[in-house]
Amino acid sequence: MPAVSTVFKWLKEHKEFSEQYARAREIQAELLADDIIELADKPLIGKKERTGTDKAGQPIGETTVGDCVERSKLMVEARKWVAVKLLPKKYGSTAVAPPPSGMNPQLQALADALNAGPADSEPEESEPAESDVVATPETGQ
Repeated sequence: MPAVSTVFKWLKEHKEFSEQYARAREIQAELLADDIIELADKPLIGKKERTGTDKAGQPIGETTVGDCVERSKLMVEARKWVAVKLLPKKYGSTAVAPPPSGMNPQLQALADALNAGPADSEPEESEPAESDVVATPETGQ
């Protein structure tokens, strides 16, 4: 796979490649919209673990199993945000929405790259924020 800087160079230099790239991005936005419908309709079953301490300073923990609604909302919002960036005339409004909070570092780097265009340096990887809530999707369900 070519480097990102090479792709942006090709976009400037080759009209046919630029047109094919634009069409591929339109298709990507359409697929994201399809993903949004599927995510909204299908439950994401998993475990949610809460940890902390009680008033006496003793560790406590609680595990629940059920639909990971917060995770599904984040997944939908992230796809909506990228679709708006890819096809603003179709999926956007007059104001550009900010990226959803809690976006994973790889998706944030992609979003930053889409906003900035060609870049001379690699995006920095950020550490995920610590949280006392961990949602783990169950596999095979």
